[in-house]
Amino acid sequence: MDLLQVKNVSKHVEGFSGTRQLILTDVNFTINSVDSFTSILAPYGAGKTTLLKTIAALEVKHNGEIKLFEKIYDKCGKGIAYIPENPSSFPWLDVKGNILLEQKISGMQKTKKLQTEHFISLVGLSGYEDYFPANKSNGFRFRVSLARALSAEPKLILIDDCFKKMTEETREELYKLLKNINEKKEVSFLLASTNVNEVLRLSTKVFLMKNNPGTIFGTLNIDQKEIPQKISDYTNQIEKLFRNEKMLNSINIYV
Repeated sequence: MDLLQVKNVSKHVEGFSGTRQLILTDVNFTINSVDSFTSILAPYGAGKTTLLKTIAALEVKHNGEIKLFEKIYDKCGKGIAYIPENPSSFPWLDVKGNILLEQKISGMQKTKKLQTEHFISLVGLSGYEDYFPANKSNGFRFRVSLARALSAEPKLILIDDCFKKMTEETREELYKLLKNINEKKEVSFLLASTNVNEVLRLSTKVFLMKNNPGTIFGTLNIDQKEIPQKISDYTNQIEKLFRNEKMLNSINIYV
């Protein structure tokens, strides 16, 4: 049974002049495995955020179907979690309070709430339970958002290009963290990014997306056993595919 199916998804938005603008058109892809790490590589403005929010049922007006385990997913809630580009938190709550409130919103049972310390430890924030994330670094806030997402026990977490404003050191730490969580089969991930190096480092499958309007035009399977040794070979393949679409300058090939 497939984890996620996106079938013929198209979406319009209303422009300032009252005209309708096509943002996504005939987006199709499938995530088969329940313990996968998949990425969408796309240029800025291709509709990555719109697509992820649509998958998460945060934006519900669209054509086409989105299915989670063969069932239509059209209500935001259990099953899929979304981490926005600028990871957010409840600013009046500390780390532990953020997770507890997320669990309450998600309708978790009291017995499950006892796992709060597990999620804090899982994202590397043990000892920081009483810290307030609102004034901390992007990396810290991402960890809190990840813990919140995990605490709701989703099958799939969507990550919206969160790492571009972070230092290289922080990115490396978070890459390792995500791969470790994924390898433990805690959850599957779908990352949207403009960074070729990033998606190659993390993913076993990459969907290539172009803009005007946004649609998936290619797929690349990645053998993580060949990374980083053959990362340049995969990069060249991606470069060729985007060049064929006349979009090579729209993505971060060497970052």
